[in-house]
Amino acid sequence: MRLKQPKKNPFLWAIIIGIFVVFAWFEGSIFGNIEKIKDREGISQSITEVKIGGPFNLIDHRGNSVTEKSFQDRHKLVFFGYTWCPDICPTELQIITEVLDTLGNNSKKIAALFITIDPRRDTQVKLANYLSHFHPEIIGLTGNEKQIATAAKAYRVYYNRPDQNTKTVSSQSSGDYIMDHSVYIYLISPEDKYITHFIQSDDSDKIAQEILNHL
Repeated sequence: MRLKQPKKNPFLWAIIIGIFVVFAWFEGSIFGNIEKIKDREGISQSITEVKIGGPFNLIDHRGNSVTEKSFQDRHKLVFFGYTWCPDICPTELQIITEVLDTLGNNSKKIAALFITIDPRRDTQVKLANYLSHFHPEIIGLTGNEKQIATAAKAYRVYYNRPDQNTKTVSSQSSGDYIMDHSVYIYLISPEDKYITHFIQSDDSDKIAQEILNHL
């Protein structure tokens, strides 16, 4: 007499295979070598620790050559923008003005830097005239295209001019164009180490308090 073959149960086999896979992972990753977990944690931590800040060589709005070392005795509050910006940049500079006003005498411990991303139009004279509408302690910085690109790269700042990625000069490049750029205000230590950053929704009181926490 021929015996009936037992029916295969795919659901049961899926459970068995799943248990085997989980066991193999634990055996190899935990019981076999606990250091593998530590390695994964180290990799995750290194990914989040992105360096922000670094060397730059620029000209301030008074005509002085400056580098990051020019401000080693102070914390730096760094914002990248441009004078032709229709709304975001003046709004952020007004917030920085309010922050410095709120800090009072402590504002002397801060170097508030406005670094242009539009060196074609933002000359030293243009920056000086523009910044006269904001706090007198804000320092405008400009340079050539390469110098600005180096500074922006150090601070992980994105910016784009309309004709920047084309070989032909657009009609806008002569003067009337709007640039796209990231909007962050960075707080950097006197040792040129990144502390934190602020976004558009952060008001002046919040920023001032955070700065005071690190002075």
